[in-house]
Amino acid sequence: MKSIDTYDFKGKRAIIRVDFNVPLDENFSVTDSTRIRAAIPTIKKVLAGGGSVILMSHLGRPKKNNDDKYSLRHIVGEVEKLLGHKVAFAGDSWGEKAAEMAAALKPGDVMMLENLRFYAEEEGKPRGLADDASDDDKAAAKKAVKASQKEFTQRLASYADVYINDAFGTAHRAHASTALIADYFPNDKMFGYVMENELKAIDGVMENPGRPFMAILGGAKVSTKIVIIEKLMEKVDSLIISGGMTYTFASAQGQDVGDSMDEKDMHPLALEILAKAKAKGVKLYFSPDALCGDRFAADANMKECDVDSIPKGWEGMDIGAKGRSLFRRGDQGPEDHPVERPRGSVRVRQVRERHPRHCRRNSRSYRQGCLLAHRRRRQRGRNQQVRPRRQSVLQLHRRRRTARIYRRQGVAGRGRNKEIICREKHPSFALPRLRSTQNRDTFDDKC
Repeated sequence: MKSIDTYDFKGKRAIIRVDFNVPLDENFSVTDSTRIRAAIPTIKKVLAGGGSVILMSHLGRPKKNNDDKYSLRHIVGEVEKLLGHKVAFAGDSWGEKAAEMAAALKPGDVMMLENLRFYAEEEGKPRGLADDASDDDKAAAKKAVKASQKEFTQRLASYADVYINDAFGTAHRAHASTALIADYFPNDKMFGYVMENELKAIDGVMENPGRPFMAILGGAKVSTKIVIIEKLMEKVDSLIISGGMTYTFASAQGQDVGDSMDEKDMHPLALEILAKAKAKGVKLYFSPDALCGDRFAADANMKECDVDSIPKGWEGMDIGAKGRSLFRRGDQGPEDHPVERPRGSVRVRQVRERHPRHCRRNSRSYRQGCLLAHRRRRQRGRNQQVRPRRQSVLQLHRRRRTARIYRRQGVAGRGRNKEIICREKHPSFALPRLRSTQNRDTFDDKC
């Protein structure tokens, strides 16, 4: 497989499978552009190399073809803003318009196809079958869609000279745009930066993990995580299972999960996974409670419930306070913990803004982490520990930069006092220009 860093894109059209499955509000505005931002470096790499770009993605799970609610036209503006480049929207993926636009691309041009899941051929699953359809009817419909899936894949491949897969979130699915299309580019296919970085991180952890080894696995469906769960149980000491899968496991054990996502046909498999984990000595962690809503919306009424007693008409959307405490503490103090995907519903990010008490402790730790990371970057990784002994007296610990101490709070970064510099006790320090108008000798005498 080629490398995106060494490939020559000059004069070539690159079709990139990205994951632009982003949340939209009621006005079809993007509420979280993380996935779009992640794909920008790959797109810019192709453009900088003298190539043109064809973007293809899915959005949501449309139940019918050409459902405007799931059209990618709603996110074109956001992509243009983050990319800083004009993006032409094809309006379809299989029609003549898309083929004509792709053929007319010039170096530096970017176009986007319509939602791939508007076509049953993308997933290879028949649509429109009656609920009472016979097994023969289902088999015939599946055979027909598999035949047309090949034509669909050939059309997508005909648009470009090189294929790039940068959709880590859908890479495990054997869809036309992820698995099948790659066969049409035997010598011109590669991973984008999102895929490369994810795979390198996973390989590094899985090949030489620290012990104890914990993995965090999220997602909506157990059915799409069977292989991942079984592989992880061969490697890890403990496994946190969260997301919509939680409620399938809870329901399989006879617990009442209300209207939460529940794959009832996966109950036997869920029980089998629990038995395998016990036999292998792998600890499985589930959140004992959930943050529930009376509907799937940012302005829904919210309350915390135990997972085994979620009321009818309510659905679990994220872990509750007990779950956060359990996952944060754990039993072993894990060394490595690769995260498969976000654990809760994307709506919960908006919900938590209205319920800050649910995440106050986590947000405080996050801010502190950001401050420490900023200090490490600014001071080139040097130790930033500052320990005041008494008011206006500073004790330095292996520092090569000036330190700050503040009178009232007695800790770095707070209060009103200006910068204090100690020279006589640490004459080897390179002193920058003083920012304080106070008497420096006064402070030097105290050090």
